[in-house]
Amino acid sequence: MDNSGKQLADGSYSVAIEGTSTDGTNVSISPVVSGTVTGFTRSASGVQAKMGDTSIDLDDLSGFSST
Repeated sequence: MDNSGKQLADGSYSVAIEGTSTDGTNVSISPVVSGTVTGFTRSASGVQAKMGDTSIDLDDLSGFSST
């Protein structure tokens, strides 16, 4: 949804989050996504974890845990 609550078209979007530290300086904040890994694939760029229809480079993952 956009800022006025209207549904956006399907597509790829990105998110940027900024915060303010206790001393007033701006800091970048990395969003965290959790989900179930449904498989792994190997491509020219390396191994990717699959989460449903989404593929994520292993270099972009911060860790795995079991639930």
